[in-house]
Amino acid sequence: MPTKKNKELLSVAESIAHFGTYEFDLSNQTLICSSGIYAIFEWSLDEPIPSLPSIKEQIHPEDRNHIESALLSTIELGRDLNIELRLLINQKNLHHINLVASIKKDSNGNHIAIIGVIQDITDVKLKEEELVSTQNRLHKILDSSPDIICTLDEDGFFKTVSSACFSILGYLPEEMIDKHYNHFVHKEDFFASQQAFLRFMKGFTITNFENRYITKTGEIIPIIWSAHWDNEEKRMYCVARDATEIKKQEELLVKNEKRYRALVNNASDAILILNKDGHPFYSSPSIYKVTGYTEEEVITLQLLDLIHKEDLKTLLHQYLLAEQKMGETVSADPIRFKNANEDWIVIELTITNLLNDPFIEGMVINFRDVTSREKALSELKLMESVVTNTSDAIIITEAEPFEHPGPKIVFVNEAFCNMTGYAKEEVIGKTPRILQGPKTDKEAVKNMSQAIKKWQKHETTLL
Repeated sequence: MPTKKNKELLSVAESIAHFGTYEFDLSNQTLICSSGIYAIFEWSLDEPIPSLPSIKEQIHPEDRNHIESALLSTIELGRDLNIELRLLINQKNLHHINLVASIKKDSNGNHIAIIGVIQDITDVKLKEEELVSTQNRLHKILDSSPDIICTLDEDGFFKTVSSACFSILGYLPEEMIDKHYNHFVHKEDFFASQQAFLRFMKGFTITNFENRYITKTGEIIPIIWSAHWDNEEKRMYCVARDATEIKKQEELLVKNEKRYRALVNNASDAILILNKDGHPFYSSPSIYKVTGYTEEEVITLQLLDLIHKEDLKTLLHQYLLAEQKMGETVSADPIRFKNANEDWIVIELTITNLLNDPFIEGMVINFRDVTSREKALSELKLMESVVTNTSDAIIITEAEPFEHPGPKIVFVNEAFCNMTGYAKEEVIGKTPRILQGPKTDKEAVKNMSQAIKKWQKHETTLL
């Protein structure tokens, strides 16, 4: 029989991690739920559990047949179920949930009930969608650029190359990646290219270095380079432009998206509760999914030995800070943690001081594996740095309205300010029409406007 304290521990864990447990009796069609389920579905604890048809109405119409079929399969075949669904709370608020179900059997092996866990993963899904959307926008921006946007390591080998390399040099990105830049440079420019590369690595930012590259067909073309060396990432971020074309055209305005966020979250958080001496006495079942350690193993581990030594001092400081704030939650910096496979993962955690709570008497640590998020953040940083350090003027506007007064400017880079003489605060919130003058080609503006309305890529000369 669960003790009152255990029930309180479970209730706190459910509240922090946004999950609940349930059991559905197959014989009498009755449902038993924990308080976490009530919170997810926004049911009143003072009222009976809604009927099954009412619950079904809370499931998104597009997901109803899918979950019904999946549950029938679980009942018939006894297979475990793990599925994501959408809920419509009060017929309008969309929530995402993760439903886990298993079959409970009697002593004769008969299926008597479905038991499982439901977790509200709305925040996780929204952040995942936002991150994916940001990554897609950045990839589209980079791949739509007429210039080659690339990175090189400290030895001079290409590590990433945008798709423009095919139109300029005739090579696919994969044909250039992991090859030294000298593989493509005209032999007479080897020495000058090497000297420029060394200057880049010393921190010099060069925006007009020119050398000659050999295309896949053997043609020799002049390339103008701008580059920036990031000593922390050990990467050189470069933009290479075909100098033949740049001499024939005015500089292109390239759309760019600078804003980004980084959170890649697991579908479930892990809960760990420590006593006043810092020893764990409770862990949630999801601890295994996050760390690879079982609940029993975690209780016996020396957790400080599993934290990266470079992160330990900061974490201990934040833990001591949480100890001084009774009933409050402290968000700690991400730390590196050695999992059961002895791999370093990055975890994000919060510390809630419930030592004075008579039912908890502990420090509640809620954490999740954000290793993928940190990796994604690093990749986004690479792309952002490339865009930020390009010598081309970049302006980003709202997508709409098309008609007067037109979309507003939301971002310009430093190159734009240097080229036009405008300060950022002078153009943010204005429309691109402020850049037009008496010499602006009205027909070119009209053609560009029509292309934008059709969501088409467009190149033009306005003067």
